[in-house]
Formats: sequence, C-alpha cells, structure tokens
Amino acid sequence: MLKILLATAAIAVSAGAVAAENYTVTVTNTMETELLAPILITNAANDAHIFEGHYVTKEAENQILTGEPKMLAERIGADAMVGHGMDGPPGVLLAPGESVTFDIMTDATSVRVLSMVAPTEVPDNRGSTYVVRPAP
Repeated sequence: MLKILLATAAIAVSAGAVAAENYTVTVTNTMETELLAPILITNAANDAHIFEGHYVTKEAENQILTGEPKMLAERIGADAMVGHGMDGPPGVLLAPGESVTFDIMTDATSVRVLSMVAPTEVPDNRGSTYVVRPAP
C-alpha cells in the first residue's frame, strides 16, 4: 500500500497492487473548501503530453482551466484513465473530504495524477502528483 499526500494540491493517492498489473487508485480531496474536477491518471512516461518546458501543453491547459480532461486524454491515448467524483454541479466533482476509487491496468512503474481545482475560491489552479509503484 502506497500513500502520498501532495500538500500544495491537497490530493492524496493510494495505490495497492490487486494483481500483476491491476491497481486500485483512490484519490481523496483533502482541501477544506475546494472541489476537484475529473481526475486524469496516466503513465508518467506520458509527461511530455502534459508538460512543455516550464508550462503545460494546450491540452493540459484546457483540462486545468475547464476541468474537462477529454482533449488531454485523446492526446495521450489508451494510457489515459479518467475518474470522476459524484459531488457538486455538474455531478462529476470531488467535494472536500470525499474520495473516488477506480481500477487501472498499467505496466507503468510510476503514474501522473492531474486534476483541475474547481475555481470556487482561487481561479486557474491544479492538483498534480507523481506516484511510484511499490516494489514487489
């Protein structure tokens, strides 16, 4: 069981091996008042689809500004997995203290987690973390 807390983005991610390449990923919104938009998870080897120098690609920027991961998921392809919360309008946000759990299948040794922080208090904010798969 691996648990990482990214304080600046306030996303906690735990990944536990269920089988050889299956992982159960739980993302918990640990912020006190902000909501998280849909969450994209991908092999960290795909970081070039997300980051461009000291900034982000236009597809990642779209997710960060709008909360919609579709463009970025399409750019990444089959390696992109998206998880949704069940709170707040439009019913896909993750409320403070709530968690979303979903299964992913990957051969990645590390994954990137990316989400827009809904702009209820601070505009144009994102949460991102990097999770390394535990050694067998």
